[in-house]
Amino acid sequence: MNGKVGMVGVGVMGFAMARNLRQAGFDVVGYDPAPGARERLAGIGGTIVEAPRLVAEACPTIILSLPSAKALADAVGGGKRAGGSFGPRNSRDRVLDLATRR
Repeated sequence: MNGKVGMVGVGVMGFAMARNLRQAGFDVVGYDPAPGARERLAGIGGTIVEAPRLVAEACPTIILSLPSAKALADAVGGGKRAGGSFGPRNSRDRVLDLATRR
């Protein structure tokens, strides 16, 4: 497995996961629409990108930590804000949705 993990959504829960991944030695590439969340990730050595699609392009494993079904649809479905749709590029890529939403 590549030592690079993507995070889409680095709010409270996503940031905690990103911090643990960084402490374990992983490179973390992340996206969040909130500037403060992006700054916190950068502060622990994470790499910030401007769209969820760019997370997927950079990482074989993507973790989604999003607050709503709409946020998930926007990120994965490729709304204008998301910068285009994304998904696994090949059979070895992984997309993990860890949210607890309705």
